[in-house]
Amino acid sequence: MFKPKALTDDAVTQLTQVAWLTTGWEGEFRDALSRRDFERALDCCRHRRVDDLVDGALSEETPADVTGYTPRYALFGELSDYLTDDEYFPLAGHVWVEIDDKCVPPEVAEQLLRPANRDPTKGRMMMNEEELDVFDNLPADFDVFRGCTRDTADNCPWSRCREVAQHFAEDFAAPIIDPMSTEDQTPVVYKGRCSKQHVLAVFTRLGEEEIAVNPRHLRQRTEIWSGNVGSP
Repeated sequence: MFKPKALTDDAVTQLTQVAWLTTGWEGEFRDALSRRDFERALDCCRHRRVDDLVDGALSEETPADVTGYTPRYALFGELSDYLTDDEYFPLAGHVWVEIDDKCVPPEVAEQLLRPANRDPTKGRMMMNEEELDVFDNLPADFDVFRGCTRDTADNCPWSRCREVAQHFAEDFAAPIIDPMSTEDQTPVVYKGRCSKQHVLAVFTRLGEEEIAVNPRHLRQRTEIWSGNVGSP
């Protein structure tokens, strides 16, 4: 059983120093930690790119136009040592849903959503009531889809909805193609067969029928659509 560290005054000070907080929110951040309201603490941290355009880039290495969800995800990593299992899993679900433009390596997804040092029976706490209902009623085997660039096809997440995957391939993957990249950035849609036993979580709160699963567990994985790089 995981034993969290004590959230002492020194720990709060240390977390305040490493968190990329929205300007003027330090007091609110400290107060949220004192109440163990970790979701509110995350909300005090920078999140969307507009935060960096207003407050400035985090560093010279992370210019405003490429900084995404990193600040909150990084803060969650710092906070996790202080969280009980009952606190960790709901917050992990919150962080996962908030990640912009998700393209998560499978090992990172498993580390976040099914950490080896946590009670796996508490993993259901990542999902809200609607998501739990969907999860509990998943068939033993079902199709999943991923819209992305070809070089990120081995990442997470996937969706039960072909239309969602097509939307991500056409509207998100295509515009970020880097002409200087040596990777194959062709927008694609993949289809695979998923067993319920391998599903880490289901997230429906953004309307994307999202399935968190390590794609290495998918069977019959096939590319079912591809777009032309550089086409309008």
